[in-house]
Amino acid sequence: MIRTFYILVIVFLCLTLLTGCWSRKELNELGIVLAVALDQDPQSDGILLTAQVVKPGALKQEGGNGGEKEPVQLITAKGATIADAIKNMSKELDRKPFFSHNKLVVIDEQLARKGLLPLLDFWGRSTEIRPILWLFIAKGVPAREIISEKHGIENIQATYLNALIRRNTFHSEASTPSLLEFLKDLGSDTNDPFTGAVEIVDVLPSTDKEGAAKGVRLAGTAVFKKDKLAGFLTDRETRGLNWVIGEVKNGMIQVPSPKEAGKLITINIKDATCHIKPELINGNYSFTIKISEEGDIAEEQSLDDITKLPVLAEINQAQQQVIEAEVRDTIHKVQKEYGTDIFGFGKMLYADYPDEWQKIKTDWPDIFPHVEYTLKVTTKIRRTGLLQKSLIEKEGPEPEVNSRNRPYDMLKEE
Repeated sequence: MIRTFYILVIVFLCLTLLTGCWSRKELNELGIVLAVALDQDPQSDGILLTAQVVKPGALKQEGGNGGEKEPVQLITAKGATIADAIKNMSKELDRKPFFSHNKLVVIDEQLARKGLLPLLDFWGRSTEIRPILWLFIAKGVPAREIISEKHGIENIQATYLNALIRRNTFHSEASTPSLLEFLKDLGSDTNDPFTGAVEIVDVLPSTDKEGAAKGVRLAGTAVFKKDKLAGFLTDRETRGLNWVIGEVKNGMIQVPSPKEAGKLITINIKDATCHIKPELINGNYSFTIKISEEGDIAEEQSLDDITKLPVLAEINQAQQQVIEAEVRDTIHKVQKEYGTDIFGFGKMLYADYPDEWQKIKTDWPDIFPHVEYTLKVTTKIRRTGLLQKSLIEKEGPEPEVNSRNRPYDMLKEE
C-alpha cells in the first residue's frame, strides 16, 4: 500500500514538473500581425492579402532616439483562399505570421459585393484569432490603402483605427460591430448584418510640396443582404440606425433657433434609449418605435433666453423633429433601396410571436420592405450650462453666470 502511494506521488510529480512546452511560440520567431486587408486579385479570381506586420527593432528605436524607421511593414501575398495566401506570405516573410494580436480586417468593396462567406470562414474558425476583431469595408479605395495610409497621432495605422472605434461613442455616427457580432447576425434568419465602412479623404493641406494630406475616416455603415454588400449609409443615416438599435451613447444635435433665423443651438446627448414593440393585427405586421433622449445645452448662437420654459419647449420640439427625420430617412432607405432588415425587426417579431414567425420567416425578406411603423420621440433638456443668458447681447448688463448649472426641472417661467 505504501509502495503504491509513493509510486502515485512520483507519477504526479513527473506529470506536473516534467511537462514540456510543446506548443511554445518564441517571440523572435513570430511576425506579429496587427491588421489585414483583403482585395481582389486583378489577375485572377483569387485574393490579395496584405498584412501589417510589426518590426520590433523599429518599435525599439521609436521609443528611443531613432524614431525614423517605420514601426510596421506591409507584406502582400496572393492566394486562392485566405489560408493559401497566408502560406504564400510565409515564402517572403522571415517569421511565422502570428494573428493573435490582429486588431482589424478591412475588405475591399468589390469583394464584399460578391459575398463575404468565403472570406470570413478562416477568421471565424482559427483558434489564433481574438474574439474582438473589427471588420470594415473599404469604401471606394483598395483595402490595402486603408491600412497603409498614415494619419493622426498614432504611428501605426491599426492602432489609429482602433482608437477611432473607441471614440465612436463621442458622436454615434459610425458602426463598429465586431467580427463575432457580424458572424452571429450573418448566421441568423431574423436579421441581416451590417458593419463599419472606412474611406480615405483629404485632410488639411500639408505644408510640404506633396499637396493635400490624406487621412482615413470612419464612413458610416456598410449594409448587407445576407453575406453580400447591398450599399452604404451616410454618417447621418448611421446615427438614424443607432437611434433604432439603441446604440446612441453620445453626440451632438444641432437645432435651429426658435427666435432667430440662421442661428443654431447645439445639444449634447447625455442619454438615449429605444424600445420597439411588434404588433400583429389581422395578419398585418407593424412596429411601434419609442425613442427617449436627454441632453444638455452645449452651445447657443442666438439671443434666445433658454432659461424660459417656452423657449426650452420649442428647442425640445426641434430636437424631436431632428431625431424623427434621421430615423425615418434611414428606415426608408434601408427598406426601399436595400430591403435588408438590419434593425432586427424580425428578431423582435420572433421573440413576441414565435409561432407566427415560423410561418413567415422564409417570406420575411419580401415582407420587411413594406412593414409599417409608428415612431414616437420624446426629448428633454436636462441642463442649460453655466450661462443663464447668451453671451451675444445687443444691450443691457453682462450675462449672468448660473453657478448651479440648473437642471430643466428647476427652471421656472419668468
